[in-house]
Amino acid sequence: MNETTTVTENPSKGGKSKKIISLIIVLLLIAGGSIAAYAFLKPTDKESYFLAEKDTLDFIKETLEERYAPEAKWKEQKKTDPVNTELELSAEYNDPYGYNFGIIGMINNASFTIETTTDKDKKEFATELGAQFAGVNVDGFKFFLTDDRVMTGLPFLDDVLQIKSDDLPSLLHELDPDSFTGEEEYNFGSFFDGAQFMTESFDMDHFKKEYAEMIYEELPDSAFAIAKENVNVQNNSLKTEKITMHLSEKELKSILNKTISTMQQDKVLKEMIRDQLHLDFFSNMTDLDQMPEEFIDDFINGFDDGLDEMKSGISDLEIPNGLTSTIWVKDDVIVKRDFSLDIGPSSDKMATISIKGEQLLGKEEQLIDYTVASGNDSLTIKGDLSSSDGKINDSIKLATDTSEISYESDETLKDGTREYERIISTDGSYGELNSLIWSGEAMYDNDQMSSENSFAIESPDLSQDTFQLHVSKESKTVKEVDIPSGDNVKDIGGMDIMELNNYFEMDVAPKAEQWIQQIMGGGIMNGGF
Repeated sequence: MNETTTVTENPSKGGKSKKIISLIIVLLLIAGGSIAAYAFLKPTDKESYFLAEKDTLDFIKETLEERYAPEAKWKEQKKTDPVNTELELSAEYNDPYGYNFGIIGMINNASFTIETTTDKDKKEFATELGAQFAGVNVDGFKFFLTDDRVMTGLPFLDDVLQIKSDDLPSLLHELDPDSFTGEEEYNFGSFFDGAQFMTESFDMDHFKKEYAEMIYEELPDSAFAIAKENVNVQNNSLKTEKITMHLSEKELKSILNKTISTMQQDKVLKEMIRDQLHLDFFSNMTDLDQMPEEFIDDFINGFDDGLDEMKSGISDLEIPNGLTSTIWVKDDVIVKRDFSLDIGPSSDKMATISIKGEQLLGKEEQLIDYTVASGNDSLTIKGDLSSSDGKINDSIKLATDTSEISYESDETLKDGTREYERIISTDGSYGELNSLIWSGEAMYDNDQMSSENSFAIESPDLSQDTFQLHVSKESKTVKEVDIPSGDNVKDIGGMDIMELNNYFEMDVAPKAEQWIQQIMGGGIMNGGF
């Protein structure tokens, strides 16, 4: 019996022990796995620093997009659909002495109109100008642009004058053989892109990889450290994560040298500069004495020489304390910053560059207080921005030791209609406050928008009621841009110099003279003033 009892009890105890051990092992595996997963997912100090920078920028971007949602939506729509826009400009002058004739009457009864239609996708653009002044209506000035043609229509001609991009070099060579070889290349699409040309010329993926990623990889992990710290921001006590990046003089110089070396070998960067110079040359060709390719080659060579000088000069720089940048992060957003760099050509010629400040960024209110300093010069930036229930009140001030620029806005948004008054003021060293006052309203309704705007200047010697500029705008999406074609298109780019001279002397000039005489006789010379 005893032996039987012993045999029957041991398996029970052993089974329970094995279950406990198994349970402990499972718990350890779960805990260990969780810790390992946490350790694997937890960003490094370097990653945390740049994630905070990214998250802060994303927060600001999202906040602005929310407060200006109608404008953002309309901006995106203009990128994909052809848009027709009519602008009318007029002025109002209220003479303090009550006069309303002569030049004053002309100003108050004049207007200028611009109608444009743009298709960014197809690279087509059309515009027509008109004006009314002194009892005379002047219109019919038209301009058209595609990626390979430029055309103009004049009020006294039935023909629309056309020049193709392929014909332009030879035409310019005939007109001015000393300045143009006839071998140049012109891309009208670059003109169409306008202010976006530089942005679109950049291969952003290339620059992210060649520069941003390169610099990130060159930053040593040992340069970053994280600590917990309580800080006071805008009279609020916050528990934050303090992240410090410190680069020694040697580390900073190494990154600078690597960046310049990359620029020296960067064919994409140089091609982008070359493309931009081509555009600038064609826009200002009368201001340049050299041939375009000669000028551009000289500029690129000068750019390379400048990079060589920069690289050789880095070794002589004094950066005794290296570079230190500290950020304090709360809820993934930076609330305080301290950046400092002492740099100079020698130990007795040092300049301190610093950025210090704090910010509280909420969904409805953003408070900003920063000081940027370089040597003895400093700039303070203070901002108090609020947006709640369709009401916006913003105040931003930029101040130096001698002057201040401020921006104040009061806006309301309801059912797609925004009413606003925005004031930009400057206060110089003499204490005189001068202000630009922009007031009006804008309405957004799916595929169309309209706005009425008034601009006025106020100073100690000028009331805002004295002079105002009024701008009326109507925009809507359309199916296409109407580009002229057919028999009335005169291809002057295909003419030789004799044909061109004959056409302008025998056809264009007489009609232009007759048109001018009709205007002078029918309006201005007939008591338009």
